[in-house]
Amino acid sequence: MRGIRYSFVVALLTFGLLLLALPEKGFSGFDPGPGPGEEGCCQLTDGCIDAIDLPPNAVCLSEFFVENAFCDQETGQCTPIPIVSNIPTLSEWGLIAMAGILGIAGFIIIRRRKAVA
Repeated sequence: MRGIRYSFVVALLTFGLLLLALPEKGFSGFDPGPGPGEEGCCQLTDGCIDAIDLPPNAVCLSEFFVENAFCDQETGQCTPIPIVSNIPTLSEWGLIAMAGILGIAGFIIIRRRKAVA
């Protein structure tokens, strides 16, 4: 009976840890892709220009447009913007739950060793 109770507590805390430990903003390496209003660069034969800096009536053809890039004025080339990936970590509540699980597991192990001795 005692083993069933401990198993239930450990299973419940493990499930809670899994719910609390999920990353809030996505997993590492996940790129949702370009959205509306993303930065871009128009690569011309004599240089480049940022999409924001284009005159109001000017149009950059799709074969010259580079998404998620900016114009490097020194080289005259469109340079891609590096994509930042989220790193999955435990949230504050995940750390609290994990500390609780480790504390309960340690308490159970110490209690069993005292009972055997």
